[in-house]
Amino acid sequence: GVGAPLFIYYGDSMTQLQEDYILRMVEQVAQVLAKVLGLQQDHRHEQADRMIEESITRLLGPSSDIIVQFDAVTAVRLIGDARIVEAYCQLLEAQAQSCTSTIAGSIQMRVDALRQAALTL
Repeated sequence: GVGAPLFIYYGDSMTQLQEDYILRMVEQVAQVLAKVLGLQQDHRHEQADRMIEESITRLLGPSSDIIVQFDAVTAVRLIGDARIVEAYCQLLEAQAQSCTSTIAGSIQMRVDALRQAALTL
């Protein structure tokens, strides 16, 4: 199963375990994005979309289904780390590649709002 990331803060610093977890998640997203690009170039969009959805679920944990229901500021606060937000944004942008221009535009607006909100973290 997919577990929720547990971030326990001690003052303003993260434990080394939490830092390692975040770096590992960001690295995994980078690997997924490389695979997704190849699938999209081969016109295998359904497989690429499945891979993106699975990666979003791994990245955000059980809350991945509800994050989309919140405004960007609340979503970013729930995610809690700017690097995880950026990885999420990159996955959304990859997802937009196989959408109609209208949906892709909506996704890009969401990504822009998430990135702006992440500046407050």
